[in-house]
Amino acid sequence: MQAAIKDIWAAYGGFSKLFAILTAAVVLLSWLLRVMAIPFGEFVTRVVETYRGIVHPVMDQLFGWLPWTLSDWWRDAIAIYFVVGGAVARTLWVFYAEHKAGESSEHYGPAVIGRFQNRAMQVLAVVLSAPLWPLSLLAMLAAPYVMRNPNTKNVFAGNWSRYRAWRERPHYQYICNLRTVFILQLVAVFAVSIAAILSRV
Repeated sequence: MQAAIKDIWAAYGGFSKLFAILTAAVVLLSWLLRVMAIPFGEFVTRVVETYRGIVHPVMDQLFGWLPWTLSDWWRDAIAIYFVVGGAVARTLWVFYAEHKAGESSEHYGPAVIGRFQNRAMQVLAVVLSAPLWPLSLLAMLAAPYVMRNPNTKNVFAGNWSRYRAWRERPHYQYICNLRTVFILQLVAVFAVSIAAILSRV
């Protein structure tokens, strides 16, 4: 039960995470409105239209070099891709936030994306994990269990077998399961979108 509470807090704790989840839900609503022609209430429709008015022109600037013009469907599809990437990036930051840069001499994390001591490199890894989220997600899912040794301040991310070994050391502290954190964030995005559809506000 205590582990579940820590996972929930890691996924939803803090204003920035809740704001990002709400923003992702708006992107998903825009895509659903276009693909499935679902009728929304006036408030939700205005929110979606505001999102399109802000994000779609930005995408036109970013992808203006292409020999063709992006349709609204593709604009929303690209946004959905980055919604998932945002969830991956926030999940990776949960891992880095537990590791204070410079505190420990060792830092074990997901391969490639996790093994950075320097805070600037950690931030860069998080930023790059959004567009490269398939690679980042595979690395995190391979080593989702995050633990801390309070004596050395080391933070570890490992697979199930390592997690079982760490649990046998009473002084090790469970931080979160990155797999669960990622799933909880996506569930929240879909839940908010479905609630908006059903409410007809």
